[in-house]
Amino acid sequence: YVDTNNLMGLSPGSKYCYRLVATFPPLLGGLSIASEEACDNLMIDIPVITNVDIVSTSETEGQVRVTWTPPYEIDEDVFPPAYTYELIRTEGPGPGGTFTSITNTMDTTFLDTSLNTEDLMYSYRIVLRDATNAIVDTSQQASTVRLLPSSQIGAIVLNWNANVPWSNIVQEFPYHRIYRDNVINTDPTALQLIDSVDVTLEGLAYLDDGRFNGLELDEEIEYCYFVTTRGSYGNDSIPEPLVNNSQIICAQPSDSIPPCTPLAFSFSSDNNFDCEAQFSCEDDAQELSNILTWESDNAPECDDDIAFFRIYVSRPSEIESFVVLGETTENEFIHDEDIFDRNLPLNSLAFCYYITAVDRSGNESQISEIICNDNCPQYILPNVFTPNDDGVNDTFVPIQRDGQCPRFVESVLFKVFNRAGVELFSYDSNQSERGEGGAFSGNTVLINWDGKTDGGEELPSGVYFYSAEVDFITLNSNDKIQVLKGWIQVIK
Repeated sequence: YVDTNNLMGLSPGSKYCYRLVATFPPLLGGLSIASEEACDNLMIDIPVITNVDIVSTSETEGQVRVTWTPPYEIDEDVFPPAYTYELIRTEGPGPGGTFTSITNTMDTTFLDTSLNTEDLMYSYRIVLRDATNAIVDTSQQASTVRLLPSSQIGAIVLNWNANVPWSNIVQEFPYHRIYRDNVINTDPTALQLIDSVDVTLEGLAYLDDGRFNGLELDEEIEYCYFVTTRGSYGNDSIPEPLVNNSQIICAQPSDSIPPCTPLAFSFSSDNNFDCEAQFSCEDDAQELSNILTWESDNAPECDDDIAFFRIYVSRPSEIESFVVLGETTENEFIHDEDIFDRNLPLNSLAFCYYITAVDRSGNESQISEIICNDNCPQYILPNVFTPNDDGVNDTFVPIQRDGQCPRFVESVLFKVFNRAGVELFSYDSNQSERGEGGAFSGNTVLINWDGKTDGGEELPSGVYFYSAEVDFITLNSNDKIQVLKGWIQVIK
């Protein structure tokens, strides 16, 4: 057996332990007693991140100190020193993400500044280069510690997490430390150590109900916290414990006050969709998107503990029925093919939206105004075609040139009549068959009529009349069903 951590790779420097059990076949079945434990550490032949420590909490001036080890056990004959390190960063806990290069250095520590540590998690990796500037390898990804509070009656619950290559739950250093303000009467803003949590027993969570000093939490006071985690790689070559601080976060007990409604909810100026410019008649897979923007209400009477914004969307056919589309901490949301409700495939721009703000206690604001975007449907039929099997204009289809291609069409009911008004051919794009004796098959709004009757008989050259009932994908009910009528000249 080869352990690849589900193809994500193991962490260099980390200690891994294994046991084996045997599975017995039916009918008795069962498992054997576990084997003795076998442990080993991976070589430290690339940089190993040891600290992603939030030094300062701020929306714009936050700081994170990142520290790593040199590649102690690298083969210097293959990868000659001296070594340089490129620090790369992405937002969020990972794994993965879009990384940005922050610095190139020969040092093994860096203070990353001008960050939004109040609202965002950051993850880092180290790219190792040898003396020839060739890339040797890249470290495992490690994130900041993210602390999340939630309010209860007379208490605040803290939960924290981090995506790191070391373990933050270890027997040798089981206690994570909890810091809070409103402890010292003479300096209520000072954050003091109030308690510790044995995370091997209680997990990454803490309930602050004031028991540490016998003083109940005041529902009128906002309490601020940060947590210090302690972890280890289990490797004697790496100093331990690995100490990292979370961001500072604030909350009130018994918080039942929702935040204020977001302001200026609208479509972005980048959302001006040019149908003729962006719709190609040769490309069926159009990249559609609605870009939504808004502002937070920062009025003094509004709570400032917004955790995220929740975006709602309505189906085109159910304009009064809204469902949750997504959530974000940003002031912009893009509804495109990558972000949509699985019951709402994005083949249209015709959606209505509203947005709410949700605080850390789960209280949701009133809804914003509802905004709607509509499609620019189009369906143009020609008046001549030549079904003579010469490979040119052999079928009757909508015009597909110079930006006049069909767009946002749900279905088409197409009928052909002679001068006496007798129906000769009919086609419903919602059905997959043409009729007995006919060769037509398929369901497409392009019609593809070959100049034959429903029975498969070729029509002679001449002028015929058509009626096309087109069902467009649009929010405007007056434009949804349009009946197109005209004449067709069949030339052979």
